[in-house]
Amino acid sequence: MHLNDLVVFHAISAEEHESHENFLQRLKIHTQTLGATFLGYEPSKIGSGGVWSVHVEIF
Repeated sequence: MHLNDLVVFHAISAEEHESHENFLQRLKIHTQTLGATFLGYEPSKIGSGGVWSVHVEIF
């Protein structure tokens, strides 16, 4: 068991007509559902999708 881990999801993107603000809110809600702490979302500079980072207490 690892404590205080960073989990990173790659190639995450908004729905076709979803605003950036709504997308971030949806990621934050999913993060809470996972029992994690939202650290951020960084859009990809090359291609589609981006990186969603969360912190978990126990993985």
